[in-house]
Amino acid sequence: DGEARDLSDLERTILIGIAAGLTNDQIAERLHIDPQLVAAQLVALIEQLNAKSRSEAALIALRQGLITLEDLHNF
Repeated sequence: DGEARDLSDLERTILIGIAAGLTNDQIAERLHIDPQLVAAQLVALIEQLNAKSRSEAALIALRQGLITLEDLHNF
Protein backbone atom coordinates (compact mmCIF):
# COMPACT_ATOMS: atom_id res chain seq x y z
CA ASP A 1 0.00 0.00 0.00
CA GLY A 2 1.02 3.60 -0.50
CA GLU A 3 2.23 5.67 2.38
CA ALA A 4 -0.17 7.88 4.29
CA ARG A 5 0.09 11.53 3.39
CA ASP A 6 -1.83 14.73 3.70
CA LEU A 7 -4.59 15.09 1.13
CA SER A 8 -6.19 18.26 -0.12
CA ASP A 9 -9.90 18.69 0.58
CA LEU A 10 -10.62 17.95 -3.08
CA GLU A 11 -8.52 14.77 -3.06
CA ARG A 12 -10.24 13.52 0.11
CA THR A 13 -13.68 14.30 -1.28
CA ILE A 14 -12.94 12.47 -4.52
CA LEU A 15 -11.73 9.42 -2.60
CA ILE A 16 -14.85 9.53 -0.43
CA GLY A 17 -17.00 9.66 -3.55
CA ILE A 18 -15.12 6.72 -5.07
CA ALA A 19 -15.48 4.72 -1.84
CA ALA A 20 -19.20 5.56 -1.85
CA GLY A 21 -19.48 3.99 -5.31
CA LEU A 22 -20.06 7.16 -7.32
CA THR A 23 -18.84 7.67 -10.86
CA ASN A 24 -16.52 10.52 -11.83
CA ASP A 25 -19.49 12.34 -13.37
CA GLN A 26 -21.56 11.95 -10.20
CA ILE A 27 -18.70 13.25 -8.04
CA ALA A 28 -18.17 16.19 -10.40
CA GLU A 29 -21.87 17.03 -10.29
CA ARG A 30 -21.92 17.01 -6.48
CA LEU A 31 -18.81 19.20 -6.30
CA HIS A 32 -19.83 21.47 -9.19
CA ILE A 33 -16.55 20.85 -10.99
CA ASP A 34 -15.54 19.49 -14.40
CA PRO A 35 -15.56 15.68 -14.64
CA GLN A 36 -12.14 15.88 -16.32
CA LEU A 37 -10.75 17.45 -13.13
CA VAL A 38 -12.11 14.53 -11.12
CA ALA A 39 -10.54 12.08 -13.58
CA ALA A 40 -7.17 13.86 -13.49
CA GLN A 41 -7.14 14.01 -9.70
CA LEU A 42 -8.08 10.33 -9.52
CA VAL A 43 -5.24 9.31 -11.83
CA ALA A 44 -2.81 11.22 -9.59
CA LEU A 45 -4.29 9.69 -6.42
CA ILE A 46 -4.04 6.15 -7.80
CA GLU A 47 -0.38 6.76 -8.58
CA GLN A 48 0.38 8.46 -5.25
CA LEU A 49 -1.25 5.66 -3.27
CA ASN A 50 0.43 2.98 -5.40
CA ALA A 51 -2.98 1.57 -6.23
CA LYS A 52 -3.94 -0.40 -9.32
CA SER A 53 -7.51 0.89 -9.56
CA ARG A 54 -9.94 3.46 -8.21
CA SER A 55 -11.39 0.83 -5.87
CA GLU A 56 -7.97 -0.05 -4.49
CA ALA A 57 -7.18 3.66 -4.00
CA ALA A 58 -10.34 4.04 -1.91
CA LEU A 59 -9.54 0.91 0.08
CA ILE A 60 -5.98 2.11 0.78
CA ALA A 61 -7.34 5.50 1.86
CA LEU A 62 -9.75 3.80 4.26
CA ARG A 63 -7.07 1.48 5.66
CA GLN A 64 -4.68 4.38 6.21
CA GLY A 65 -7.33 6.55 7.85
CA LEU A 66 -7.19 9.16 5.09
CA ILE A 67 -10.96 8.79 4.83
CA THR A 68 -13.40 7.12 7.23
CA LEU A 69 -16.63 5.17 7.02
CA GLU A 70 -18.30 8.15 8.66
CA ASP A 71 -17.15 10.28 5.72
CA LEU A 72 -19.04 7.94 3.40
CA HIS A 73 -22.25 8.28 5.39
CA ASN A 74 -21.97 12.08 5.31
CA PHE A 75 -21.18 12.36 1.60
